This record gives sequence, C-alpha cells and structure tokens, in this order.
Amino acid sequence: SSSLSSARILLVEDGELNRRLITTVLEHAGAQTVDVAPDGAAGVKRAMEASYDVILMDMQMPVLNGYEATRRLREAGCTVPILALTAHAMTGDRQKCLAAGCNDYLSKPIDIDELLEKVGSLVSSCPSDAALEPDSTPSEPATVASSSRPDAIRSQLPVENPVFAQIARDFVDYLTETLEALEAAIHAEDLDELERLAHDLLGTAGGAGYVELTEPARRLEEAARLGNLAQLERLLSEFQDLATRVEPPALIS
Repeated sequence: SSSLSSARILLVEDGELNRRLITTVLEHAGAQTVDVAPDGAAGVKRAMEASYDVILMDMQMPVLNGYEATRRLREAGCTVPILALTAHAMTGDRQKCLAAGCNDYLSKPIDIDELLEKVGSLVSSCPSDAALEPDSTPSEPATVASSSRPDAIRSQLPVENPVFAQIARDFVDYLTETLEALEAAIHAEDLDELERLAHDLLGTAGGAGYVELTEPARRLEEAARLGNLAQLERLLSEFQDLATRVEPPALIS
C-alpha cells in the first residue's frame, strides 16, 4: 500500500472536473477520505472543523483565493501541510505560494505521478519509496483503435479505467459549452469573463488529460489579460479548429 493509505485529505478547488480528477486519483492511491470545498472560505471552515493530514489548495478561486485562505489558516495556528495548486508555472509563483504559508507547490495541468509523489511526501513528511501509482489495469488499445481520424487529440488519462474515461468524456461536453461562452464574451467585449473562462479551460483541459489544448488556452488567457480583442478573435478561431479534433474515449461495450 502507498503512503497515502488511510490519509485524510482536504481538496480546496473550484473547478468541478479537476475536483473529480484529483479525488479519483487520491482515492485510487488509498486515501481514506477526500473532502472537497469549492472556494477558499469554505476550505478554511472545513480545515478548522476537522483534522486532515494534508490540504490541497487551488490558488485562484472565487470568494477567497488560495493565498489568502492559506494565510488565514496559518494565522489561526493550523499546521497541516498545504500543497498549492496553480495554473501558472512561473518563477515568482512558487515563492508567492511558499510566502503565503504553503509547504509545496504543483502547477496545472496536474501530472498524476507528481501529484501522488508530493502528497505522499507531505503526508509522511518523508518521501516514501512505495510506488504511488493509482490502481491500473493493463492498457487496452481498444480506445485508440476506434479512432476515426489520424490527427485526433485524445486524453492522456488512463482511460481504460471507466472513471477516468468519464472525466474525459465530460470534458468534451464542457469544451463545447466553454467555446460558446468564449464566443459570447468576445462579442460582449467582456475581458474579465474571457480571462476567467480561458483560465478555467487551461486547468480543466490539462486535468482531463487533453494536454495539447493547454498551451492554446494559456495564449487565450494571456490575450484576455492584455485586452487584445483582435488577437483573441484569431486565437479563438484557431482553438475552435483544434477542438474539432478532440475525441472522447470510446465507449467499450
């Protein structure tokens, strides 16, 4: 059993697909409980009410962001190790997380092995040499064989596991809705909404294993932050072309 066996974990994350992905991965690795909170305020409340071995804290959330939530927990005397989750793998970012009181840092899109390794070492406070792998069944090429096109973009999650396959399929529905919302936001010239949607798309695409979409999503987010509407229109049109190649895992009967 891995060093996560019987671990009690609190996940504070506003993205629904990321919550499901991370919860599934941690439960597969043997965590006893994974409680979830959708924002920093709810996270602080949960952390003060129950005892946890480790807290996973998304840094960019509505209501109360992860930096502020972490500071409040530390000021209240909470010593539980906190792993920061952030969508920006920037140099100053790690410092900012550690300065707020986090113990370690992981950038999105979430790498499953790295997530398990970091959570495992925080739970045991010393890196475990146990194999921190989710239970995996042998890879079935069936999901790939059914592909209709050679340039298909597929999820890199272990989709032979039905739970992961469902997360990837849900992402494809989410993608359709998000592209429509992005288009509406461009028409409305709503830059804040564009930045929020692109940021969410970046984390969610990576979490669902569609890593080829993360860089284009990052460019969209950046263009929204800079307020460049002409560039946003061009990038969104490119993203829509890319989205036509996105393929959900096949339903294996």
